[in-house]
Parts: sequence; structure tokens; C-alpha cells
Amino acid sequence: MAKTIKVVKCPQCGSVHKKELRENSYLCESCNAEYFIDNDDITIIHKIEDNTVSNTGITAQKKGLFIAFGALIFFILSINIFVNKKTSTDINNYTTTNEKSSQVILDDKSDLLCKTQDDRLLRVTIGIEESNNSKKIVVLFKDKSGKLLNKQELNFSVPKNVDSFPFRIKYFSNDKAYIVFNNKTIFEVFADKLEIQELKTNLPELASGIASADVIYDQDGFKILCFNGKTYYFYPLINRVLQPDNFKEELRKLKLNNPINKIRFITKEESSSNMGIIVKCWQTEQIGYPKDVPSDGFCQKGTIEGKKPIFIFSYLNLNKYERFVPDRIFFNLEILGYNDDLLIISFSSDVNSRSSRNIQALNPENGEIIWTFECSELDKHIPFSPNKALSNKEYTVIGGNFEFIALDNKTGKLIAKF
Repeated sequence: MAKTIKVVKCPQCGSVHKKELRENSYLCESCNAEYFIDNDDITIIHKIEDNTVSNTGITAQKKGLFIAFGALIFFILSINIFVNKKTSTDINNYTTTNEKSSQVILDDKSDLLCKTQDDRLLRVTIGIEESNNSKKIVVLFKDKSGKLLNKQELNFSVPKNVDSFPFRIKYFSNDKAYIVFNNKTIFEVFADKLEIQELKTNLPELASGIASADVIYDQDGFKILCFNGKTYYFYPLINRVLQPDNFKEELRKLKLNNPINKIRFITKEESSSNMGIIVKCWQTEQIGYPKDVPSDGFCQKGTIEGKKPIFIFSYLNLNKYERFVPDRIFFNLEILGYNDDLLIISFSSDVNSRSSRNIQALNPENGEIIWTFECSELDKHIPFSPNKALSNKEYTVIGGNFEFIALDNKTGKLIAKF
């Protein structure tokens, strides 16, 4: 019997580019996460340490030293103090000058992007700060220049042995970002206030309290387990819950008060050749409501090389779909993000997943190439994460592991790295 080849994806960044380490074990070539086929709970922890040398005074000089020698010592120490002071303010672009030694533990889920009402794009970094034998969770807000705008400390206890990071990040379709801490407490990111606040609800179904919470893939909601043992899908934008057991049935009963025609872009890739195409989908939905979203895992039938039609399983409110830019085939294709004006994709120059990559902006209407940015222009390789790009009217910010770049929307010129 013929075997069906299914795409194995990294559970952290969604990339299909991988290296097989052993049977059923893979290394993601985008984010370097090691994962197994039946285990999606892998976390990679990195440490970024501040090796700043503490400023030290000099002992009093013995009387009788020559004045010239004393002046020389004073000059050398003045330079040392200046260098140390400058170094101590440049760990992840936030200041630690008041502490003898500190470090911020980060992992590849530590960053998210958010947009202010005046159209600024901010990088929000979450980490565990260690200083003076204590640990605390901090949230850092920075602009595209890397300038620290605010540091917020959270009142969460941190275990002595940090094996995995106690949070997950979720973007909603209205560009709002949420963070789930300790698999229990949900926070909403307020970019204009440069802070995060705990999400509250008065729904009677959740009155017994939240025992655990997790994000729902491709939904504006969370999966909640209450202390009374009942499980719900919670949608905060409409302040409503659904039963997971009969999700499809409840979804069909929902009436959309203000439906919109949403355009989505997904990929179909043949794992045997690393070649991929883009599929454009039209779907009727409403922001904040539950939805049945097409994904690349459900693209079946038809081959890329033969350019046969692509079939997608039946989805609710899916109006139509078609192959986008049908004359193009991409190697190691990833969709970084899209909006009404730009579709941002990433692909390599050949079939080798480690070859140099390009970032390209396409017109989402007709597929016309707006600009191409060659990643070889960067001084080092940055594995950009799928669906981690956000645009305003002037520039697009694309995120990778611990690195973000800002590209001009019209020319693709590199504006900043932060």
C-alpha cells in the first residue's frame, strides 16, 4: 500500500525545515528546536548574560608617591569607569547599573510585536531577570531604535530550576496580543500604556475560577479548564464561551452581526522536494468570533510541479480559494505576515534549506513583486519566524530569534535592527 507523506512541523515556529536526528526526532533549521513527532512541549532556553565588571574604587595611595604617577593612575581609572558605565547600560538595551551582576534568561518565544494607536510598532520582550540571588519576571517595551521605553515587573514566583518558560504568546486578528502566564493567568498587552494587564471576565461559566489556560491555534480565544472540571473555549473579544465537544455544531449556530470578507494566505509544500506554492483563500468571518480556518495541513491532492488544482477540505464560510502567483514555485517557502497592502514571504535561493534566503513583499491583490530584501545583507543569519511580521504605514518589522529588523514598505531598505 502506498504511504502518505505528511508534513512534520516544528511545534514552536511552525517551520517545516528540519534535520532528522534519529527516528521520530528532528532539529528545526529555523529556530533550532529539537522535537519529537508526538511531543509538542519542547522549550529551548538561552541565556544572555551581563558580564559587566563592577566599578571599583582604588585604595588610598601611600603618601610620598610622585604627583605625576598619581595623575597617571587617576587618568587610567577615569577611562575604566567610563567604559564600564557604558557597557552596563547595553544588555538587551536596558540598564543594570544599580546592580552588581544581572542576567536576563530568554528563549525563542520571548518576543512579540504590538502596534500603538499612533501607528508605532513596538517590540515587547518577556524574560526572567536574575540579580542579587533573586529572580523576577520582567516585560520590556522597546521601539525600533532599541530604546527601552518601560520595564514592568510582574508579581509571579519563579522556580529555582527554570526548565521551561512559564508563558505563551497569542496574537488576535485585530492585532492585539495576549500572554498566558503559568498556564493559568491571561494578560492583555496595552501598547499605548506600555504595560500588560490581567484579563478579567464575569462570565458565569468561568465563575469557579481558571485552573489552567492555553491558547487556541488560529482562534481569537483560549482553552480554559475551570476548577469545577468543565472545559470551555473562551473568546474575550465577544465575551463568550463555547463547548469544545460540539464546537462545530455551536459554530454553525452563531450569527455574525458584522461579517467581513477575510483574505488568508496559506502554503502547500511538498516535503520531498522543499518546493512550495501559495494558496489564497476568501472566507466570511467576524473579528473576535470563533472561526473555521483553512491551514496548510489540509491542502491535499494535486502536485506542485504539475500545477494541478489544489483541493482544501470543506470549511465553514469558505467562499473560494485559488493558487496565488501560479507561475512561481518557491523553495522552503514561509509566510511571515500579511495585511491589505502587503504579503511578506521568505524563501531560499535553492532547494537547500540552509541556502541564503530572501524576504519579499508581494501585492496581495495581483502578486506583483514590490521589493526583495536579500538576507545576505545582514551581518549574520537570522531565522525569521513564520507569522511574526507586522506593518504600519511606513515600515514592516520582522522578528526572528532574539533579532528584529525594520524594512521600508516601499523600497524594502533596511531601516533598523533591534
